[in-house]
Amino acid sequence: MTRPPPPDRTTDAATVAERIQLVRSLSNELAAHLASLPEDLWRNADQYGSGCERWKVADVAAHLISDAIGQFLSISNALKGRPSPPLGYRAMGVQESVDAVISLRVSLDEDVFSEFNVTCLRLNRLLAS
Repeated sequence: MTRPPPPDRTTDAATVAERIQLVRSLSNELAAHLASLPEDLWRNADQYGSGCERWKVADVAAHLISDAIGQFLSISNALKGRPSPPLGYRAMGVQESVDAVISLRVSLDEDVFSEFNVTCLRLNRLLAS
């Protein structure tokens, strides 16, 4: 039986720059889409479901905020020569991760959208540097 070729993990400067631009472009597109949603979605998050089972639209945004914060901290550590995970990071099971994201959304309350924008901007600035 022949094994498939390994995934392309090219890390030359041009490929990295393309990937960074893709992340920046997609996060800007998503921010524009989220801005087009009704303001009530952020005030009454429990009334707006998403395509993700048991998650509201605001929960999905909180999930992206959480991931962007983790990526920001990991990249910042790597740039400082510290390849270890961010302080306080630990692997979580699926349900614990879901609970943490929903808890983040609840704690942000109506500020989920503005926090999404701030977090993406911070990550994008780091990626551009």
